[in-house]
Amino acid sequence: MTYATDPVYWALRQLRSERATDAIADAWECWSGSRPAAITTEQVWIRYRPFNKARVVLRVEVTPINEAPRQMDIMFSARASESAFKDDLAASPIIDSPPDVLPSFVIEAWRTIAWVLPYVPRPAALSKCMEPETIGVLLNTSNIEAIELLRYVPMRRALLRFSSNGQQYYAKIFDSAEQYRESAAALNVVADLPVRVPRLIASAPEMHTLVMDSLPGIPLSHYLLTGSLQPLADTGSALASIHLLGSVPEKIRLSSMELKDIEHLLLADLTLALPKLADRIKDLICTLADRLKSLGEVEPVAIHGKFFGDQVLFDPTEAPSIAIVDWDDFAGGDPHFDLGRLIAHILFESSMTLGADSSKRVTVLVDSYKRAGGVVDHERLQWHVVAALLLRVKISLLRTLVPGWETKLDAIVSQAEAVLTDYSVVVGTRLARGVG
Repeated sequence: MTYATDPVYWALRQLRSERATDAIADAWECWSGSRPAAITTEQVWIRYRPFNKARVVLRVEVTPINEAPRQMDIMFSARASESAFKDDLAASPIIDSPPDVLPSFVIEAWRTIAWVLPYVPRPAALSKCMEPETIGVLLNTSNIEAIELLRYVPMRRALLRFSSNGQQYYAKIFDSAEQYRESAAALNVVADLPVRVPRLIASAPEMHTLVMDSLPGIPLSHYLLTGSLQPLADTGSALASIHLLGSVPEKIRLSSMELKDIEHLLLADLTLALPKLADRIKDLICTLADRLKSLGEVEPVAIHGKFFGDQVLFDPTEAPSIAIVDWDDFAGGDPHFDLGRLIAHILFESSMTLGADSSKRVTVLVDSYKRAGGVVDHERLQWHVVAALLLRVKISLLRTLVPGWETKLDAIVSQAEAVLTDYSVVVGTRLARGVG
């Protein structure tokens, strides 16, 4: 059993081929009474769970006969089994989309349901928040311009960007009331950090929606392998300030929970898609489990919880230069969780770029973190770097299925094995064990 025999992967191949345009054209003709003159598609987002399900968002341009082109984003949800597909059909609510919008449709041969964004089942408030009047009430203004659906995580959350009176804002809509409350509380807790964080402008508990201001800066991802080292140095200091925050959130993220995530995601997904990697992944997970028993858990501190390059913005003209966004996973936990994730992001990008040397940039990051008061236990950091590399398999490759993803998955597993065997590959020189 491999991804080649997976019905979900087969459905994904159809959705990424010309057959997708045929399916959309069929739905359009059934709805409007005439087949469009042309359709083009572009993949925006994908999440693939082998032999289980997949969700894909395509940016679609439909050109009806003798009419101007219409652009829309369509979410497709595919299932592996007929029973799960029927359950989805039974559970899917009727979405009240406007009369000029293509309604949801079903592609039975692919066990797939499709919705035109933002008229999706969840988050329930997404389509309402796309209306200028709704956002205007929150900001007490009638001047709302250019509402854009910037990011959509199916059934979980969405991020909108819009302008009002010359200022840019973001609105985040959550499906879960609990996630909404936790995110609002996190923004209030981190407001006084010596870094720039989003300022909470307005909230709508009944719609699970937060409105925040926009922060200037270039994502740290642009500096992970090239350019000035200053962004990484400033990021190290900023990260230490989070970990030194006196208040620890009630929600705790244990290292054992991260290990369970790896076991669930990789053993259930990756080993099914690429069984040739199964033994190597199992060996890595067993080694991580054994080492965690020896290391034990630490006294939790405040952690960001999703500390990748895209969550950090650098602007040397601002004071402070670093802005940190996306606080949805703010929790108490091991500080090496955050540091390990960012280092893993650097190593991952290095492995995807032939000849790129990451050791100096990692050293600058870690040294700056320590100078700002952060404490590094290198054995724990090694553990978290390996764990984060394995999770990168899902985040950066299984979700996107970029060309050559099978070979790249093998490369990331090899990199995790190398770090676990020889920690010096992280920074290029051997570091003393213990705390430093």
